[in-house]
Amino acid sequence: MSQNGYSESGLGNGELRVLHYYNRMPVDEKGLTFFLFLAVFFVSGLVWWTGESILLAVGAFGLLLLPLWRSLVPIHFEINSEGIARWNFGRRRLILWDSIGSYEIYPKGVLLLPNRVRFPLDPFHGVYIPVPSELEAELKYRLRFFVDKTVDP
Repeated sequence: MSQNGYSESGLGNGELRVLHYYNRMPVDEKGLTFFLFLAVFFVSGLVWWTGESILLAVGAFGLLLLPLWRSLVPIHFEINSEGIARWNFGRRRLILWDSIGSYEIYPKGVLLLPNRVRFPLDPFHGVYIPVPSELEAELKYRLRFFVDKTVDP
């Protein structure tokens, strides 16, 4: 593992190398993590103040943390010739290149979408993969190669 959090493995004989990296948002993005927790506490306090019930506030706190759990635990990513695999809590989920219809590239990651034709609710069915800036060019190349099929082998 290199100092910047990712590693490469493979033979290097013309085939694409396997890229490994970890996403640790509480460690890498301390400001954003602080802001998210502050927002969750603020909304829970607002629910407590307006609803005058600690039970409602605890319920709101739990419901707000529920969609954030993926951001709070470390996730191991692997980009290889099969697709993009991610591990958390010992479970591996592989997103095959063939199952990606389209994608949108953002400054800190990529949103993988299931359909080639864009529908308004597609982002809710997509998967956002955070990508370190060091691997951004490599991921763009692989998306063009495997999804768009615009790069010659």
